[in-house]
Amino acid sequence: MTEKENNHAVSIYLRRCRWALSALPAHDIDEIIEETRSHILDRIDAGASVTDVLSKMERAEDYASQFIKEHTAASAISSRRADALVSALVTNATGNVLATATLVGLFVVWAFALLFVAVAVMKLFNPATVGLWSGSDVFFLGVIDDPATANELLGVWIFPISFGLFAAAWLVTRRAAMWALHRLIGAV
Repeated sequence: MTEKENNHAVSIYLRRCRWALSALPAHDIDEIIEETRSHILDRIDAGASVTDVLSKMERAEDYASQFIKEHTAASAISSRRADALVSALVTNATGNVLATATLVGLFVVWAFALLFVAVAVMKLFNPATVGLWSGSDVFFLGVIDDPATANELLGVWIFPISFGLFAAAWLVTRRAAMWALHRLIGAV
């Protein structure tokens, strides 16, 4: 390859990186591109050919995705908003066991909390047949056909318990997501 072709190949790679990084702030993109250019040129100055250097580099899109994931996680942690934290976990979940396990755990927590909230709302409209039921052969949360066959355990306490579970799910979401994202950023 001629010098012009070498420069063109490096420029194309860096342009693809810049395009893939477009979700980041401009100053971060410029810094990453300059660092990448310097890395490529250092390897060329050490005697490697442009073709060898670029063939050993990740695809520009894959290389950029690491920076985007890290930026997303750092931004979510600094915002402390539950929606941003969960979104950052979803962004990092592909190929990451910690992010995926955290999301599954949060799904279970929210399913449990929302089940209680749904039953509490139903209890407002049908208090005689909705609640936490316990009988000789039944134990469940929901609607019972014949209230005489089991005892309702919570009564009106289902309302504060539902509120408490909803609040706990929100707090657990923030804490667990921040914990997992801190670990992910540390691993990058």
